[in-house]
Amino acid sequence: MPQILILGGGAVTLELYLPALNYLGWLSQTTVADPSAAALEKLSAIAPELRVLPLDYAAAIAQASPDQAIVVALPNWLHAPSCQAALEKGHHVLSEKPLALHAAECEQLHQLATQAKRVLMIGMVRRLTPAFRTLHSLLQSGIYGQIERVIYRDGSPFAWSSDTGVFFDVRAGGVLADMGVHFLDQLSCLLGELTPISYTDDANGGVEANCTYELQAQSGVPVSLQLSRTLTLSSKLVVHTEKAILSMHKDNFDSIEICSRAGAQHWTAEAKSQPVFNDPSLKSGFLSCFAAQFQQFERAIAGDSNYVHADSAKAVIALIEWAYLERQKPRKFLLELPAAFNKTTVVTGATGFIGQALVQRFAEAGLSHVLTLPVRSMRKLAPIARFKVQTPRTDLMDPVALKSLLSGQKYLVHLAVDRGSNEQAHNTIEGTRRLLEAAIAAELECVVLFSTLYTFGFPDGATLDESAQRNPYGGVYAESKLKMLNYALERAKSSGKTRIVVLTPSYVYGPNSDAFTKLPVTLAKEGAFALFDQGVGLANYVYVDNVVDAILAALQIPEAHGQEFILNDGACPWQAFLAPIFLALNLELRALPLSALPAGAPPVKMRDAMSSILKSPELRAWVKQSPLFPLLAPYLRTLKSRFQPAPSNNIENLRLPQVDTPTMPSWLPELFSAANTRFSSEKAKTLLNWQGRVSLVEGQRRCIAWLINGQCSF
Repeated sequence: MPQILILGGGAVTLELYLPALNYLGWLSQTTVADPSAAALEKLSAIAPELRVLPLDYAAAIAQASPDQAIVVALPNWLHAPSCQAALEKGHHVLSEKPLALHAAECEQLHQLATQAKRVLMIGMVRRLTPAFRTLHSLLQSGIYGQIERVIYRDGSPFAWSSDTGVFFDVRAGGVLADMGVHFLDQLSCLLGELTPISYTDDANGGVEANCTYELQAQSGVPVSLQLSRTLTLSSKLVVHTEKAILSMHKDNFDSIEICSRAGAQHWTAEAKSQPVFNDPSLKSGFLSCFAAQFQQFERAIAGDSNYVHADSAKAVIALIEWAYLERQKPRKFLLELPAAFNKTTVVTGATGFIGQALVQRFAEAGLSHVLTLPVRSMRKLAPIARFKVQTPRTDLMDPVALKSLLSGQKYLVHLAVDRGSNEQAHNTIEGTRRLLEAAIAAELECVVLFSTLYTFGFPDGATLDESAQRNPYGGVYAESKLKMLNYALERAKSSGKTRIVVLTPSYVYGPNSDAFTKLPVTLAKEGAFALFDQGVGLANYVYVDNVVDAILAALQIPEAHGQEFILNDGACPWQAFLAPIFLALNLELRALPLSALPAGAPPVKMRDAMSSILKSPELRAWVKQSPLFPLLAPYLRTLKSRFQPAPSNNIENLRLPQVDTPTMPSWLPELFSAANTRFSSEKAKTLLNWQGRVSLVEGQRRCIAWLINGQCSF
C-alpha cells in the first residue's frame, strides 16, 4: 500500500479517485492537496479518514515526504509543470490525461523520469475496460479478417460535474484534448501509428465544442473521429473488417457487439470478457478501472514496466498538437453589424437557445469580444465557450454583483429565466426589477427584455396585437411575466438615458430548440406524440435568427423605447408546421381527439422520451402548472440524458392516422394547442423595420439538417 499525495481536489478526485481508493482500502494512506477550502470540505465529508492540505501543487510537492507517490489531478495546463516538479524531487508520478498539450513536453518529461529512475504513468484508464481489451484481442487475432474502416463517435451535452470552469479555459484545450485523447489512445493501441489527414472544429477564440478528425493507419485504413459537447452522437467505436462489424459502446464496459457483413448468412453476437475485479460487489464501470489503475501504478513502482509511459503518450499528444495547429483559422466574418454594436454588451441566459444564436451572430461579425455572458453554472458553458467572451459567474439577484457586472457596459439583453423553481414568480419579477434598476443606475444605453405570448391568453379565433386585453394563461409563469412586463414599461417612463424595450416572441424554433423542434421528434420516437383534432390548431412561429434580428433592431432604434413588440413570422396549422420535419425523419405524425386524453400519469417509458426537452421555460411552466405534476415528478427526476431511436413508419400523406390508445403526456395539448389564435407583428414591422428573413420552408430545412446530423446514430 503506497503513500499517495493527490494534487487537486476537484470532480475527478471526488467522484472517481476516492471511491477507487476506498475500495482498495488505501484512503488512510492518502492525502489530497488543494488551495480551495470548499473542495477539501467536500472530500473530508465523504472520507473523514482522508488527510487534506490547503496548499497549491507547488507547496504540496515541496513539503511531500520522500515515500509519497504523486497523483496529478489538476487542470490540463498544470499537468506538465507539476509532473516536472514531482519528478525533480524524486517522486513516482501518476498523471491524469493529457500529460501535456505539446509532444516536446512529453519527451522532456520522459527523459526526466528515465534519468531520475522514477515512474511517470499516464492515466489512460479506458485501456483497462474489459470491452476494450476484448476488442483489442479479437482484432489482434485476425479471425475477422483485415480491418477496412474505423469510425469513432462520441457526443452528448456536456454534463461533467465540475463547476469550476477549467474545462472551458483555452489553456486546457477543448473536447479533443479532454475526451479525444482517450479515443486517439485507444485507436493507436488498435491500429498502431496514425497519420493525421484533416481536422476541423468550431473554436472561434475559445475552446472547441465539436470537432471532426480524419486520420489514416499505417496499413492505409481510414479512421474518422467525431466529438461533441453539444450534440447527441452514437458514442461508440465501430470497426469494419472483411468478415464482421465490431462495435464498442463507450458506456458499455463489459462487452462488444459483433455482426456479420452482408452475405448468405447473417448473424450477431456479443463478446464478453472477465471483469477487472472478480468481485460481485464491485459494479462494472470506471470505479473498477480506476482501482485497477492504482494497482497498476503500485506494480509499476515495484518494477513492472506494463503501464502507459510518457513516450507512448507523446504520439497521441502529437496528433492533438497537429490538430490544433491545423484547425480552421478564425474564419472570415460572414456579415457586418452596424458600428453601434461594437459596444460592450451583457447577455444574460446566453447558454440558452436564443442566447446561443445571439452570441453566434456577434461572433460571425467578429464582435464576440464585446460580450459579457454572466452564468449561474459553469457546467453549461460548452455552447458559448468556443467564442472569445467573458463568462463571469454571477448571481443576478445580488445588487452588488449586478453593479459590478453592468459597470462600463452599454447594452443589456436579458434572456435568463427561472426554470420552475419554488421562487419562480419572485425571481422573474424582483430579478427583473433589480436588473433594470442596476442598468439605469449604470446609465446603459438600452435594455432588451423578453415576455411571452402566455400573457395574452389564447382567445378562440382572435387576432391579437400588443394592445389586446391580457388574460394570462399558464399559471404562475404567465402571471409573473405579465407583472414583469407592466413594471418594465412603466419604469421606461422615468428611466433617463436608458432605453427599455420588451420583445414577445411567438413559438421560437430552429436548431438547438427543445420545445418546438426537438420535443415532437423525441416523443414521436417513443410513440408518445400526437396532434389534436387533426392538428388544425395554429402554430404561431418565429425562427430563432429572426428573433436575433429583432434584438439588434431594438438595441439601436430610439423609437423602440418603452414599447412591447410581438415577434411572429406567421401562423399555420401544427400539421403543416411539423409534417415536413416528420417526413424527412421517417416518423409518423399521428392525430388524437381531445376527448381521448389520458386520465392518469404517462407510462414509465415517458421518462426516456422526455430526457432532453425540459430546457424550454414554456414547457417547464406548463408541466409545473399541470394538475398531474405530482404524478409526473418521479419520472422527471429520473430522466436520462439521451434517447434511443425507435422504428417508425413512413407518412404517406398529410392525413393523420387516428391513435386508438394514447400514450402521450396529458400536458401535450397545452403546448401544441388546438387554439386558432393569431398574433400580429405589424408594430415590429413598422417601428423596428423588422421582417423575418428566414422563411418557414428554410427554417424547416435547417431544423431537419440539425436533427439528422445532431441526433441520429451513424
